[in-house]
Amino acid sequence: MATTGVRIQLLKTGSDLLVDDLFGEKNAELEEQFEAYITVQGQPRFMQQLRQSAQYTGDGHQTDGYVTFARHTLRRLNITDPQVLKNSRIVSIQTPDGWETKNLLIIEVRDRAHLAGGALIVKAFFKKYGDEEGSGA
Repeated sequence: MATTGVRIQLLKTGSDLLVDDLFGEKNAELEEQFEAYITVQGQPRFMQQLRQSAQYTGDGHQTDGYVTFARHTLRRLNITDPQVLKNSRIVSIQTPDGWETKNLLIIEVRDRAHLAGGALIVKAFFKKYGDEEGSGA
């Protein structure tokens, strides 16, 4: 299966956020909470049905799909710890017709395909971020 471009906005660290004048807490509008997007080659897969993800400790998160990335592709973008992808946004995915806008949140990141040197693949599970139907809820 071929890879395609996936645009991701990494979540900013707490030190990058502005401090609210009134409450003294770090605060930001949605777009201010994330870095500018980066483009990573990956293999996205959308799930057609809701299902539980069995874990050793019980059922895991329900997800809308996942993207697999080669570990060396992430390293080339200076992402040495794939866990920084958690809570980041997928904002678009490349299609044959161009870039399709998405609003997806990466909720879990797992290493896969372990060999002597460590994991070769990273699997990032996502779900819809907010309300995509526009109800305002």
